[in-house]
Amino acid sequence: LGKTFPNRFNFFREKFSNLEKILKPDTNPKAIIFDLGLSSFQIDNAKRGFSFKKKGPLNMKMGINKFSAYEAINKLENNQLIHILKILGEERDAKKIVKKIDIYRKKNFINFTDELSDIIRSVKKNYKKFKIDPATKTFQAIRIFVNQELSELIFGLIAATKLLKKGDILIVVSFHSLEDKIVKDFFNIHSNSKNPSRYLPIQNKKNKLFDIYSKKPMIPDKDELTKNIRSRSAKLRYAIRTSENFFYPEEFKKKYSHYLNLNEINL
Repeated sequence: LGKTFPNRFNFFREKFSNLEKILKPDTNPKAIIFDLGLSSFQIDNAKRGFSFKKKGPLNMKMGINKFSAYEAINKLENNQLIHILKILGEERDAKKIVKKIDIYRKKNFINFTDELSDIIRSVKKNYKKFKIDPATKTFQAIRIFVNQELSELIFGLIAATKLLKKGDILIVVSFHSLEDKIVKDFFNIHSNSKNPSRYLPIQNKKNKLFDIYSKKPMIPDKDELTKNIRSRSAKLRYAIRTSENFFYPEEFKKKYSHYLNLNEINL
């Protein structure tokens, strides 16, 4: 795209949280769009280590990382790893999985994706009857941790809101429940859409940052699913920026401090 349309696209290798460093003060964007999904090129490339269906090195790095999945799996303490699987993967069998990982890594480092997925499947009985692969949640948790995806989303939303002006639109396409909840809450907390009771009149908030329009997310229709089955979990939400001056959303940040605190884990 950069070569084909040199006057229409600029590409930057940067984190969401550094959005203000990318955009010049006079840019005045009319819309900011966050696409939180992995590309098919990343998933299908075994060398990137994102897929539990293909053998590849335990990598999972998006590009700007402090460590890889290999380091996380082999160097984190048991209690840290359990914490990550529970919070970022909502994995009920986190303790059993980590116990099995620890037994394995004491003998040999876990180097490849198929090694890790086999360890996870050995914990889950009758895993072939599951609707999703038993390795899904653990792989998701490790990938999110390695790339600090949720904290980047949180700080990215804040940075985008600061850059947008009255009438500008913030659009987010998420692909799993943790992301969608963050986006939904961010729009609700800083708009008029969240009310203590449906039986009470809407309480107008002072200094509201958004007029929310997408109370329910937009999801793919049948035609899109036929063309691209990987879009099945996509949810699009959007909100319109008000004229109110930006203020730092401490309430929102505090609500998701349990995700931000994971960034303090050192390897």
